[in-house]
Amino acid sequence: MPFTTKNPTHYLKSLTGTFASSLHIGLYLSGDVDDARASDYAALGKAIRKTKRPIRCLWLRFKHVDESLVEAFRAFGDELSGATTAIQSLVIEGEEVRTDEVMCLLGMLEQNILCGIQFRRTSVDRSTFNELNPYFLAASHLKVVDLSCNNNIDDDCITNVLGALTSGRARIESFSICERNIEGGQSQENSARISGEGVAKIASFVYKTTSLKSLTLRLRNMDDVGIGELANVLKRSDGKVRRLELSGNYGNGGIKIFAEALKTNISLRTITFGSFKSLTNAGAMELLDVVDPFTKTKSRITEWRDVNSSNNTLQSIFFLDRHSVSVDQDLITRLQSITSEDPRLTFETKVWKHLQKNLDDISHMNVSPKCLPGVLRFVGQRGTKSDFFRLIKGQKALAVLFSNPSQERQRLVEQMRVLWEENKKLRELLMMERSTNASLQQENLRLRDAKENNAENVKQGSKFISLLHAWKMFLSILTEPNPATQVVSL
Repeated sequence: MPFTTKNPTHYLKSLTGTFASSLHIGLYLSGDVDDARASDYAALGKAIRKTKRPIRCLWLRFKHVDESLVEAFRAFGDELSGATTAIQSLVIEGEEVRTDEVMCLLGMLEQNILCGIQFRRTSVDRSTFNELNPYFLAASHLKVVDLSCNNNIDDDCITNVLGALTSGRARIESFSICERNIEGGQSQENSARISGEGVAKIASFVYKTTSLKSLTLRLRNMDDVGIGELANVLKRSDGKVRRLELSGNYGNGGIKIFAEALKTNISLRTITFGSFKSLTNAGAMELLDVVDPFTKTKSRITEWRDVNSSNNTLQSIFFLDRHSVSVDQDLITRLQSITSEDPRLTFETKVWKHLQKNLDDISHMNVSPKCLPGVLRFVGQRGTKSDFFRLIKGQKALAVLFSNPSQERQRLVEQMRVLWEENKKLRELLMMERSTNASLQQENLRLRDAKENNAENVKQGSKFISLLHAWKMFLSILTEPNPATQVVSL
């Protein structure tokens, strides 16, 4: 329970100082307000308007509302008008809070960048939301709207609020509508109800609000049909709702409808169900089958189909403690701790569990040729060498893995054919060039031999000429007269 005080001056010192941290302001407003207390409320409003300190939450709890309190609160609201202080959230609480009390803050609402607003156990009705319609249309920073345990929230209120939020500038991330006395206890006749038509309008709002991340609905008239309306919206793959709480008059039938929608939802992380009809193990098993495709014995084709259609984002599913809920604790525990991994790793774990049982034959998986290298790598990473060779040695898997050309090979086959033709021509040219080179080499060798022979012949001829010349010289010497024997005539 947040702290609230009857003394408005309790916060004056905190508002006048210089503090970096944000401040929570909680006021307990009760009747019979004298002039001094009214002045204190006005002083607090003025201090909030002038302070530079951010306010995390302004919590206003009303009790015993009378005319004096309304006047003092109106002065407080007038002082808040034009405030530049960033009030992050506003909570208005009290069964006696009606349109007049809310309108005292209209000036502040229209000028402040409020991120969240909550009406908690109040008596606001359609007239209140008619007055607040301009605010909801213009609230560009509003992200959280909480209408919890209010007595007079009906279809008209829902139509007004949802219409303004859908048409306005707000990007709602969290939306809550919780009827009071939803279990049908005491004072049920004093509480308005949202009909099945209103539930359909809420489903339409969820469909149109793509920024919504958290949704809480506790509606007595949300039956199997109503939960089916929400299921049709949440089965979209582009939704962003991460946290969901649904309490209503549905049972196993509604759970089965919702479980089917979870097969295509990729955003939900946590779901809480509060059922007022019989919810047994049959309904819980419908949910478990969506997140765990191995709960039953199936054919390998059916199991592989269920692996591909299973939900990989859900981490926890809770059941509120109701007298109509009779689910075994084992199932409850398994649903509360589905997974702690990210969706990709969760899916890979399921695929590996299926592969381990069918490594001898994966033909039923219809793996395309381009994915086969990835399958081998996946098995190599997840399993052992025995698993890897078991996959390769499988008779049917062998044909799939190694008979079909890969997509990359099919894409390159034409290029490879052209390159082969070019290589063939180049090879022929090379052979011709080699033949020509061989002929030239033979011719060169013949010419070399001829040159060498000619040189030898020339050498032999020069020797003969030299001998002949020497012989002639010798003969000439022999025929010359000897000077010693020659007679000299007188």
